[in-house]
Amino acid sequence: MMGLHGATCDNLLSAEVVTANGDILEASAHQNTDLFWALRGGGGNFGIVTSFRYRLPPIGPVTAGLLIYPQQQSAEVLSFYRNYLPGTPDRLDTSAVFLKTPDGLNALAIVVVFFGTLADSESTLRPLRTFGPPLADLIGEMPYTQAQQLADPLVPTGNRYYWKANFLDTISDGLIEVLRERALLSPSPHSMILLFELKGEIQRHARDGAAFDHRDDNFELSIIANWTDPATDGANVDWARETWLAVQPFVKKGVYVNHLTGDEPADRIRAAYGEGKYERLKQVKRKFDPTNFFRMNQNIAP
Repeated sequence: MMGLHGATCDNLLSAEVVTANGDILEASAHQNTDLFWALRGGGGNFGIVTSFRYRLPPIGPVTAGLLIYPQQQSAEVLSFYRNYLPGTPDRLDTSAVFLKTPDGLNALAIVVVFFGTLADSESTLRPLRTFGPPLADLIGEMPYTQAQQLADPLVPTGNRYYWKANFLDTISDGLIEVLRERALLSPSPHSMILLFELKGEIQRHARDGAAFDHRDDNFELSIIANWTDPATDGANVDWARETWLAVQPFVKKGVYVNHLTGDEPADRIRAAYGEGKYERLKQVKRKFDPTNFFRMNQNIAP
């Protein structure tokens, strides 16, 4: 929904916060504005949010699903995809995913969520649905709540996970080749490499209006190792780390804080906020949690 309505934190109106010393504060655009700014992207570094007010937009039916291509067509598909996206409406959200299908096919999927009916989506989605053509077109009209659950079977509770991430401006030919090669090397059939599109309202919000920083980026890359056998922990973690190292020439330093793992160095946490915002967040931290009581997180040390 970020093309239409921005980031989740852009829709927060106020929060009740219990601080480290037990104070109960209201944070909003009118009260404790520095805390309100920090909460929207800085996470649980400043206190415990016990209630919040949030802007909910009305959402009707959506047109959503997957287009699946054999992985050997990934270069052609992603080249088309990156040229297709500019100019598409804010109510279209897409992702590209390297994965293995349940029947064992190495595949590239384009995940589509269009906010509107099947008839509403027809002119926008026609070029995407006819290119290739795909091996499978699983797009249909459904409630938003159903679309929200489309990926749930791919990441079941109880599996073992490790991930790495970065933002990027463009899906270059070099990046496509690296992702294709690395996806084929995954030791687990459940692992994925995802490219999330960013556009529209999330990019139009003022960059300095909240701690969340990534208003100028066009894509977020997530490398998700997903496996079941603890005996293969090392191989799967190594695959994710080596894939992340291989993509570094094609990505930006910035990273989404919710996609950091527990073993990230301090410079990666700084990269999640940007240098200027990190210093501002430290000031808010010193004010509301000077002893770093809330530290079991992607920590902003006071």
